[in-house]
Amino acid sequence: ELSPGRLAEMGAASRQYPGPVLLVTGAQDEKYDAIARAWLPALRLGCHQVVSGGHAPHVECPDELARCIEN
Repeated sequence: ELSPGRLAEMGAASRQYPGPVLLVTGAQDEKYDAIARAWLPALRLGCHQVVSGGHAPHVECPDELARCIEN
């Protein structure tokens, strides 16, 4: 569950994950962009990419999101 109420606890748990993590947020989604930026320092191999769009980049800008994931 990725509800906002659980994100802080998930961010803390992510410190234990040793693999790469790609955080993708939409440029117009200030709430989840801030959450991703807060998580980033805790990730061992973390990367944060901002794509155009808002809360649903998989719907709003799927091609841009796909390029982000491929790279």
